[in-house]
Amino acid sequence: MSFQYLTRHYHSLNTFPVEQFELESVVAVDTEFIRRSTYYPRLGLVQLATRENSVTLDPIHSDIECLRSFLTNLHVSKIMHASRQDVDIFLHRLGVVPKPLIDTQILAEFCGFEANISLRALCHHFFNVTLDKSCQRLDWLKRPLPSKALRYAHDDVQYTYHCYEKLRELSGDKYAWFLEDMAAVQEGSFYQETPETLLKKFKKPVRYLSKDQVVILMKILMARDQVASWFNMAVRHVLSDELCLEMSTDGAPQKRLCKEILEKYYKENKPMGWPSPDPTIDIKAHLLEIISKALNQDVQLPENVQEGVKKSEVLNLQEKIIKIAEAHQMNPSLLARKRDIYAALKDPSSSSLGKGWRASLVGHLF
Repeated sequence: MSFQYLTRHYHSLNTFPVEQFELESVVAVDTEFIRRSTYYPRLGLVQLATRENSVTLDPIHSDIECLRSFLTNLHVSKIMHASRQDVDIFLHRLGVVPKPLIDTQILAEFCGFEANISLRALCHHFFNVTLDKSCQRLDWLKRPLPSKALRYAHDDVQYTYHCYEKLRELSGDKYAWFLEDMAAVQEGSFYQETPETLLKKFKKPVRYLSKDQVVILMKILMARDQVASWFNMAVRHVLSDELCLEMSTDGAPQKRLCKEILEKYYKENKPMGWPSPDPTIDIKAHLLEIISKALNQDVQLPENVQEGVKKSEVLNLQEKIIKIAEAHQMNPSLLARKRDIYAALKDPSSSSLGKGWRASLVGHLF
C-alpha cells in the first residue's frame, strides 16, 4: 500500500510556508540527523506531513527558528515515532519541547504492541509494507542528498502520519490514558540528565562497588556528561566507561578527573571535536568549575525498592497485572514493570500504580 502525496523539498527555511501547517490539527514530524561524535544530534533534515502533503526542510544553511511557532502551537498535534532524539534536537536548537506531542511508539503499547516497536514493524502490520532502511546510516549532512534519501525521508514521515491514524482508532477509550502519560514527556525536565538517569544508562557492572563508591561514580558521570555537553562531544570521547569506573574507587577523584580531562583536551583538540581554546575563556578554569560543581553536589543512592518486599508477593501481583493488561489489550510492561510493583507494595500512594489511569485499573490490588 502506498499513499499519493504532493511532496516538496525546501532548500531554505526562509521560504518555507510554516503557516500552512499551523492550520492543521495533526502533523507528522520527523528528522534526519547524525550523532557519531557529538553530544547533541547534528540536524540534516526536518520532515513534515499531513494527509495530503509531505515536505522536507533543509536546515544546513538556514536557521530553524521559523518552526518555533508551529512546534509550540497548542492547536496542532505533532506526531512523532520514538520522539526522544527528535525532541532533543528541537530542545537544543530552539529551547522548546513540541506540544502537544504524540509518540506513536508509546501509543502502540496502549494497543497491545511490544515495547519500542519500530515504525517499520508497524508499517508491515498495518499496510503490509516494508520500509526501505538502506539510507538509515547515511551522512545526512552531505549535499547534495541523493533522490533515494529524500524518498526515504518522505516515506518515514508519511507512514508516521498513517500509523497514527490506525493507532488512534485502535486505542479507543485508552487514548485518554495515553495522553495522560504523554503529559510527562512534554515537560523539559523529562529530558534533563541527572546522576540517577546516568547511572541507569551506565553499561558497566557496579554491584561490587560500595555504596559510597556508587555515589562517587554518579558524580563522575554527571561531571563527564556536563563537560561533554559544554564541548558538544560524545561522552565516551571525554572519558571511557572503564576510566569512570576506575576513578570511582580512587581516593581523590576530583584531582584525577581534572587531570584526565585536561590532558585529553590539550592532546586531542580538533576542529570537529573539542573546540579550539577561546582567548576570552579560561578553558582550564571553566572545566575545573564544571567538575567541582558536579563532584560537590548532593547525590543520593537510588532507593532499593526490593528491600523488605517478598519476591513471591511481587510475582503473584505481576500475574494479576498481566491478566488485567491483556483484558484491556495493552502491553503489560506499559501498565507495570517489576520495579513499579515493588514500589507500590512499599508505598502505593506515591508509586505510579497509585496514580491516574493505572490506579483505576490495578489500585485495588494494593
